[in-house]
Amino acid sequence: MSVAQLETFYQEVLQDKALQERFKPLTERESVVALVMNIGRERNYDFTLEEVEAKVDEWNSYNSEQELSDELLESISGGVNIICFHFRFR
Repeated sequence: MSVAQLETFYQEVLQDKALQERFKPLTERESVVALVMNIGRERNYDFTLEEVEAKVDEWNSYNSEQELSDELLESISGGVNIICFHFRFR
């Protein structure tokens, strides 16, 4: 159930500009994981640290292998930083 909640959380972030702003300055995996956990608790999501770590790695791996979507290209061309799920961690 919590993996499904992570997907719901991800979709919520993609739709919420204020949430995206919270992720913009993050460049390290650990920071992203911590913020997902904190926001998840704030919004009554129920996922574990291990699930979040695995899902963030999955999102990062998936997105680093795909071509940029129209939505992402629009974000980039508009000068808006995309949320950290869409680039490789260093």
